[in-house]
Amino acid sequence: MKRPLSDILNGGNYYGFEVNLYNDDQMVFKGTVLTKQKGELSLKDTFDHTTFKHASAKKLKAAVVINTNKVLTKCLENQSLQNDMLVEKAFPNLDRNLFYVQICHEKDLQLVSIARKKHVHDCIASLESLGIYTTSIILGNVLVFGLKQLSDLEHVYTSNAEVNLVHSKIQKLEDLPNKTYEIQDQRIESIFLLSFLAGIHQHIRIIDVDHNFQNIIESSNQEYHQMLLFFYGLRGAIVLLLTGLLINFIYFNKYYSYIQQQENTDNSKLQSILTPLKTQVDRLDKLTVQILENKGSSSSFFVNEIIKTLPDSVRLYELSFQPLSKPIRKDKPVELEENTIHLSGNSYSKEDFAFWNTQLQDLEWVSQILIKKFDAIGPSSHVFEITIVVEI
Repeated sequence: MKRPLSDILNGGNYYGFEVNLYNDDQMVFKGTVLTKQKGELSLKDTFDHTTFKHASAKKLKAAVVINTNKVLTKCLENQSLQNDMLVEKAFPNLDRNLFYVQICHEKDLQLVSIARKKHVHDCIASLESLGIYTTSIILGNVLVFGLKQLSDLEHVYTSNAEVNLVHSKIQKLEDLPNKTYEIQDQRIESIFLLSFLAGIHQHIRIIDVDHNFQNIIESSNQEYHQMLLFFYGLRGAIVLLLTGLLINFIYFNKYYSYIQQQENTDNSKLQSILTPLKTQVDRLDKLTVQILENKGSSSSFFVNEIIKTLPDSVRLYELSFQPLSKPIRKDKPVELEENTIHLSGNSYSKEDFAFWNTQLQDLEWVSQILIKKFDAIGPSSHVFEITIVVEI
């Protein structure tokens, strides 16, 4: 079974972080690592800001809960208002240019959370300095309502609140007890509950919220993908270059040894050997240069353009640029599907998938988009395969 690109780049792990405090460049957070084994998620590790260790050369993606004392949440009951009116009712005269807003609809309740944009930006920037890039942001404790589809728990504690899941009530408290809960056969302490749920939320969305911080999430995703393109693209180019040089060395050395053994061969015979040899070496040099130029420019450009349009609800399993049209055979030329890009993956929203296809079609270098497959595998999940014909 093919694995999503994000699974491979994250080492098959899913990360969730809860930021508890950010003040004067000092950040306190808790984190959880989940791993996928045989199609099921299991708890791999928990940590906090004092025990977190991560190699700076490798970056990771994570769902982040910002649950500091600078996040404010108000609960409204039985309000059939538009989101803008809900925010105005909860926080009158709020300057939307200075605040991020999140609205969670839970039964007959509407939980409106706000945080200053500067505070959120500082938290995300501090995480990125540690090599942590954000896939989604949740304000406050509302992610805990995702437990309703994961367990039968009716009452839980988080790191800073007591939550009644039956009546959807959240009460912030201090000096809370540290409880241990069993969720999907995984034992998790209450102080790590939100980061645990964030890790699950990174894999599969467990709550839906309305918010206005899509720009900061997209910015973090773009920085992550640009870092990957540079990091892995540079390594790939170096490997191809060294491979080409090694092939040239081995190939030429083999024939040079042969020539040395044939010192008595007349000049005409020697010339007949060297001429095709030089032609083959020149061809290999040219091929190496073409591979480096093509891989380092065209494919990187196309992949970057596609990723920029990719919505959160679409997960790529495979991206192939000019794939093989036939298996490689000895002494036969390599046949490629020229000027094509094959994509496959999962879509959790038909509307986002259709809009994404429209965005791809609008790209200047796209000639045609062929949808080869779009099959439902769940209530709101589809697998797809598409082919993009490009103009080069």
